[in-house]
Amino acid sequence: MIYQEWKKVLNAENSDNIIKKIKDKLRAEDPNIYKEWEEVKFDVNHQFQDIKNTLLHVATGNGNVDVVNTLLEIKGIDVNAKNSYGYTPLHFAVKVGYTEVVNALLETKKIKVNVQDVIRGDTPLHLAAGKGYEGIVKALLAKEASVDIKNDNGMTPLDLTTNKEIKALLQRQNTNNRDGSRDEGKEDSTVEPHRVKIGSR
Repeated sequence: MIYQEWKKVLNAENSDNIIKKIKDKLRAEDPNIYKEWEEVKFDVNHQFQDIKNTLLHVATGNGNVDVVNTLLEIKGIDVNAKNSYGYTPLHFAVKVGYTEVVNALLETKKIKVNVQDVIRGDTPLHLAAGKGYEGIVKALLAKEASVDIKNDNGMTPLDLTTNKEIKALLQRQNTNNRDGSRDEGKEDSTVEPHRVKIGSR
């Protein structure tokens, strides 16, 4: 199912009983996708065919903050689920610049801000810096997003931005890190120690 079709499915007037509404619309709009979801007992974290997006991926990618907030309230929702490209919902929201959605995701306790995708090894901070989204960069830094992680091209978020304000923010954070303003030796549960590229074993 393409994004425009998913957008139609998720574009409910309000977020009450959102799962039921999604079921009803899917049954009408795409019976095959509905059947796929039914077979896994309507698991909220089910990764749908093609690129393995979850409902949260789709909602964040469409910028539907009301649906995102409702999904985040569901017990067991995986806010860090990765699709075939290694994108989390946070990657999606950052890439298209949906600040409200980014903020909603960052408010969740289990959010991991330093996940690298399997396309170029970009973290959400790489994407935000490269796109010039200053507000999102600030929000990610407030959640201790790493300025030091290099992508597959050996580039940090600072290397990717041409925005003067963002450069200053990242340089300041880098200086603070070197000065030891963050707790030395503190385990950062948001950093993934290993990632696997598509097709690699």
